[in-house]
Amino acid sequence: MEEITDGLLADLSNHKEINVLQSYASILPIMVISDLLGVPKEDRNLIKKWSDDLMLLVFGAAGVENRHEAASKSLAEMVDYFKDIIKERRIRPKDDLISALVEATEDEDKLTEEEAVSTCTLLIFGGHETTTNLIANGLLAFHNNPGQLELLKESSSLITTAVDEILRYDGPSKAMVRVAKQDLVIRDKEIAAGEKVLLVQAAANRDPEMFERPDEFDITRSPNPHLGFGRGIHYCLGAPL
Repeated sequence: MEEITDGLLADLSNHKEINVLQSYASILPIMVISDLLGVPKEDRNLIKKWSDDLMLLVFGAAGVENRHEAASKSLAEMVDYFKDIIKERRIRPKDDLISALVEATEDEDKLTEEEAVSTCTLLIFGGHETTTNLIANGLLAFHNNPGQLELLKESSSLITTAVDEILRYDGPSKAMVRVAKQDLVIRDKEIAAGEKVLLVQAAANRDPEMFERPDEFDITRSPNPHLGFGRGIHYCLGAPL
């Protein structure tokens, strides 16, 4: 990851003006995830296109025509692509995550081929879009709060709490839909079993009952019990990465 990051930054160093999203934030995650999985470098653009098409569906870009068809087509192509790579890794394993998943499928108690494929697609999509937006939102937060940027420059050890604060202050995952398993009442609001519920973790991350000065960007904030990665059994698989 450090080598990829250094390489991208070196390429950008001679430019007076850059588009951070196009030239850095959208490229870094797909390069890292592709390397981890063992996807050939020449196929990265394909992976990015499939992920972008899925994003239009998952994040509800209602104004985009034929988004359902595009997402369905790209998902089918991605599944076929990973099936082919998995077949190849069974014959010629490499030092990558897909090979590790293939080895796990050989035991009936572990991953099936379908589960291995779905794990690959989940990692590609889940890690690409969110990390891209985290980088962009983080840079915007620092741009709007130059004092915090200077603080980080003076003390690079603050990077860990800084990332957590970006996730809280303006994280890439704003809300998620769940279905109520049983009747419940939250602050006098009745929710019936089977109803869809929109959980807005972006609002929870600005809850004044949980955070002091919730609307301030403070990279020294600790503890920081934000919900940027979700919670419980749905906690983000990519959080450690």
